[in-house]
Amino acid sequence: RDDARGKMSSTITHVNSSEHTIEGWLRKKGSLFSWRTYFVTVDAARTLTYASKTGGKPAGHVKLGQSTKVSFDPRKEHGLLVLTETRAFKFAAESKRDAVLWKEVIEGAIHDAVAEADTAARLHTGGSEPTVVRSSRRR
Repeated sequence: RDDARGKMSSTITHVNSSEHTIEGWLRKKGSLFSWRTYFVTVDAARTLTYASKTGGKPAGHVKLGQSTKVSFDPRKEHGLLVLTETRAFKFAAESKRDAVLWKEVIEGAIHDAVAEADTAARLHTGGSEPTVVRSSRRR
């Protein structure tokens, strides 16, 4: 999308780098050769959601966590790959700058999700490592 000066404008409508949230328009690869435009969000719940319109019913989502990876897609200009254990999601931004920003925010959200899961696991187990008790008796 071009602005009045003919320069590429960002399609990101919101970003908060410290909270690792972002929203805006990305193209998503569907079946075979089709690319559709979706409104994509990464929210504070560490979920990437995509819908056909702003505030619309989600067409799908990806729960970000330890098994999620994000990288640039070398086969698509400004492309991003979001990989889960079971699926590969292909997205494309309007510019390299936008692609870098999306990748940084998604990586941050994944890092936060992993840290939150680790904290929850420690709290669930009492927050301590198992204690090994050894007998002082000799045999």
